[in-house]
Amino acid sequence: MAAQFDATGDRFFRVAASSVPQRVPYTMCCFVRVDADVNTDEIIFMRYGDAAGGIRQGAFIDLISSPAEIKSSAQSSGSDSSLTTLTPGDGTWRHVAVRITQGDGQLDTQGFLNGVAAGAQIASTQEADTSASIAVGSSGVAAPACSIAHWRIWEASLSDADILAESASLTPVRSANLWADYRFESGSLTVDSSGNSRDLTSNGTPTFVADPTLSTSSIPVILHHLRQQGIA
Repeated sequence: MAAQFDATGDRFFRVAASSVPQRVPYTMCCFVRVDADVNTDEIIFMRYGDAAGGIRQGAFIDLISSPAEIKSSAQSSGSDSSLTTLTPGDGTWRHVAVRITQGDGQLDTQGFLNGVAAGAQIASTQEADTSASIAVGSSGVAAPACSIAHWRIWEASLSDADILAESASLTPVRSANLWADYRFESGSLTVDSSGNSRDLTSNGTPTFVADPTLSTSSIPVILHHLRQQGIA
C-alpha cells in the first residue's frame, strides 16, 4: 500500500504538540519512490517539524541538485547530509530512515538508506525538541511527484539492526515503542494501523498506488547482517 503525492500541497499531517511524539529519541522510516523531476525545488517527503510545517528533522528530495539527491535534515535552515543520488522516474523504491537522538546540547540525526547508515550524522542547534507537526508529502510550495509507503514512527532509538530489519519488511518488525504505523491502504490512506488511533489529516488529493515490491536478492544479505548481530 502506498500514497502518491503529485500536486502542490498534497500531504498527510498531524499538527499540535499534543498530537505528535514529544520526546527524544525517536526513529521514523518509509519507502519512497521519486516519480518525476517536475520542478527545481526541494521536496520534503518525511518530516518532523514546527506547527507551520517547517522541517526540523527528517528527509527530503533535493531536485535543485544535479543529479537529484535524497538527504537527511537536522533543521530547516541548518545542516543536511546526502544519502544517495538518484534518477527521478527510475521506478526504484528506496527505504529511508532517520534516527534522532539527544546529543551534547544538540539533537543528532543519522540517516539510513535501504537499512544501512548513510551520509554523516548531523546536528541541529536545538538542545530539546519543540516540534509540533509531522507530515509526509509536499512542502507546500512544490509538486512532490513522489510516492510514499509504510511510514512508521517509534518513540525510541532503533538500533542499526532494527532499521536493517525494517527495510526488508512491509509490516513493522519491532512493535515496542511503535508510535504510529501508516500503511496508506486503499480507502483508508490516513489510518494509523498501530492500534494507537493516531490518524493523519489529508490536504490536497494524495492517491492510492500499488505497494513496493521488495527485492528478494537483498534478503540473503540482510539475513547475513542480522545473523552476524545474533538476532536472526
